[in-house]
Amino acid sequence: RIGLLGLLAVAAPLSAQQTPDAGFNAESILALKGLQRLDHRINAIGYRLVAGDTPFCDDRMPQAGLLLHDVDQYPDQAVARFALGFDAAVAVNAVAPDSAGAAAGLLPGDDILAINGLKVEDIPTDDPEIAKEPLGYRRIAAVNSQMETALSQGDALLDILRGGEQRRLTVESRPTCPSRFQIEASADRGAQGTNRGFFGQFGKSAGWIKTAEIEADRLSVWLMANAGYDPAAAIRFWTRYGKEHGKGIFSASTHYRWKKRVKLFEEEMAKMAAMGPVNGKFPPPLLTRTD
Repeated sequence: RIGLLGLLAVAAPLSAQQTPDAGFNAESILALKGLQRLDHRINAIGYRLVAGDTPFCDDRMPQAGLLLHDVDQYPDQAVARFALGFDAAVAVNAVAPDSAGAAAGLLPGDDILAINGLKVEDIPTDDPEIAKEPLGYRRIAAVNSQMETALSQGDALLDILRGGEQRRLTVESRPTCPSRFQIEASADRGAQGTNRGFFGQFGKSAGWIKTAEIEADRLSVWLMANAGYDPAAAIRFWTRYGKEHGKGIFSASTHYRWKKRVKLFEEEMAKMAAMGPVNGKFPPPLLTRTD
């Protein structure tokens, strides 16, 4: 989060540019508001991708398209309460369009008081997996887990607080590909325990990274198409980006250079065109079994 603050501050809404009487730093408030805008965008795009490609996920889980956050995850809780509108410990940060959460009428800023009658403060946080989370993220991890459990059993009842008024909303259980999208303050981590530093450019780590990157490139255009995005946007983006920033990580041994990357996109899009949609979707070869 910290590295993004300066960039995101300029994108904050004008309403956040007033310095509060409490003496909070205006720059911190702008940064949090800008970060929230980015969280909204990531959540909306991520949900659209996993919802659009649900038929091709072997494992599915119901989710509401909600991104929740906890006041404890912010270093300065007083500023977070003011800038992000917390009246309780846990609140809705973002609601993905066309999601079950949006259909239920949930809005960013709604405080979550209870899930299926279980109050947030009574949700246990002693699960071994939750204990692995940083201290400020343990309660939100427990709340997310409780939400997933409730939705797995059917529609979920949420008690919320909005503008000082308590309400109860019903959130429909809708299955999607398992996922959660959120910007989180953490050390640099990679899948498969890979080393992404200088020595990660060689040996086993480099092989894992390159294999994952190639598969991700090939799969990405199928996922985009099934979510209603234009897959050719990937070609336009990488062509422009490659010409402007052709070196760096994308010329490392762990990644194809941009021209080869664009070629992969073109190959996959040609497969899509030849196949045509099946029930309005393009079954990605990497996610479907073939004879």
